[in-house]
Amino acid sequence: RTPTDIELVRAARGGSIDAAESLFERHWPLAWRAAYAVLGDRSLADDAAQRAAERALRSLDQFR
Repeated sequence: RTPTDIELVRAARGGSIDAAESLFERHWPLAWRAAYAVLGDRSLADDAAQRAAERALRSLDQFR
């Protein structure tokens, strides 16, 4: 069975690197496409999506 986002967030909060990586891999494509749609440049989209992913992972303790 595939874990839900909620389960992965809980595990990542508990220190699971695998859970954090799974969240990143699951949401990266959509984050990158959204950044590219706004910025229209692959390199800028890479940077913007990476920054957004880092901020989201650092803020997991604030998610409800």
